[in-house]
Amino acid sequence: MKIKDINFGQINGRNESKEPNFSEMFYDGNGHYKELESTRKFLIVGRKGTGKTTLAEYFLTSSKKNQESKMLTSTDFVSNKLKEFYYSSITSEEEVLFWKYIYLCELGNLIISHYERLPFWHFIKKGRGRRMQSFLETNQMMIQELVKEDSETVNSNASMSISGEIGTTLSGTSLSATKTTSRRSKYFEVYDSLFDEVMKVIGSDKVKYTIFYDDMDQLEEYEDNSKFKSLIKSMIYAAEEINLKISDYNNSKICILLRNDVVSLLQKDANNLNKTVRDLGIEIKWFNPNVQSSLIEHPLMQMVLHKIKKSYKEKDISLEEIINQYFPEEKVFSFMMERGFGRPRDIISFLNEYKKYFGNEEVILIENLKRVEPQYSEHLYSELTNEIKMTGRADRMREIFECISRRGYPSFKFSQLQKFMIEQGLDTATLLDDLSLMVDLGILGVVLKNKRLEFTFRDNLEKSVDNQTRFTLHYGLRKYFNV
Repeated sequence: MKIKDINFGQINGRNESKEPNFSEMFYDGNGHYKELESTRKFLIVGRKGTGKTTLAEYFLTSSKKNQESKMLTSTDFVSNKLKEFYYSSITSEEEVLFWKYIYLCELGNLIISHYERLPFWHFIKKGRGRRMQSFLETNQMMIQELVKEDSETVNSNASMSISGEIGTTLSGTSLSATKTTSRRSKYFEVYDSLFDEVMKVIGSDKVKYTIFYDDMDQLEEYEDNSKFKSLIKSMIYAAEEINLKISDYNNSKICILLRNDVVSLLQKDANNLNKTVRDLGIEIKWFNPNVQSSLIEHPLMQMVLHKIKKSYKEKDISLEEIINQYFPEEKVFSFMMERGFGRPRDIISFLNEYKKYFGNEEVILIENLKRVEPQYSEHLYSELTNEIKMTGRADRMREIFECISRRGYPSFKFSQLQKFMIEQGLDTATLLDDLSLMVDLGILGVVLKNKRLEFTFRDNLEKSVDNQTRFTLHYGLRKYFNV
């Protein structure tokens, strides 16, 4: 079988899930699917590209009898916000209630969808779906009527901007107290009846309902940093509350997929969040300290071998045969691993670039990997940009990248880079903090006295950096920055 005939997967989990043999190609050597399916854990946490979406999509495609599930994204949140609040902001007091209300509405919609698909002779059960639909429509009309009345009041007294918040004083008129109190009172009234109706259905049948929320970090595009953090924290707390109450009836739940850099950002301002993440979170990590002595046993390499094995259509082939046939060079695995962040996305991207240029080959060679490394390196940097943006110091990091590139050396001491930046007329007051952050992101590693490299994503960086630290640029980024 040639390389072009191997399905290494796609870097986008949602796109990969649309492939006809997705379930067969899915690799769960870490056992996360069973953990998600059989426990109360609802947070799926991991660095971008570790397979959070792929895991959730596999759950969706593997739903058994009496299981209903669906995936929602940040765009669904924006749609719901506009539908319920028009262009007003959600106050901090309303955020948890808003999320709980949205969760219940989505559970209600999933219940309706389930009963609509039942055969016509299940007319009693189908009646539950019709009642739920009628209930949701009635409540929706009540909420929309209230918001419309508030909106008309604003328009009759002032010219309100599209992003104006409730309580803004315009044309000398303030509507804060009346509007906020009226809306919240109505919201609580709708929420309580909605909760009772949804729980009545969930408690009366044996169907497990699961809803996944993905790409929530993209809310940062719509909200400022403070509001973004508040919304996501409220989202987590609301899901925890709803799931706890649902557990009295069955094992349905709301699940949230979050990047670990977002979680770290939230934990700085929320003491209770750490306990929730620790007790009710599934952290997806691919580095296993127990198999470092044998890269062939590494979960990422096992994933690659699994995909090659499943790509064979006509005959069964052992893992040993795959290794001998496609990986004749002993160090090819370490070459790929050193140029990634310990994520499936990196390995898949590298191999797909290889496949693009050397698809007619029947082996994977280091020499050929080097030839496609520039394209891969560009992809890797592009993948990092979202994480860098989340730090709020993207411009500063680009400045440091440029200095590293212009110096022309991948490794450097703090004093060496500091001197170079001063010569370029650049500020170095925060340089150590900047480099420390780049180490946290895995962009930079630390060179030890024995010349061994440590990176945070390998979980082997045991000390903080200082002005005596020797830094090194990640191997996967060196081609992009020409060092």
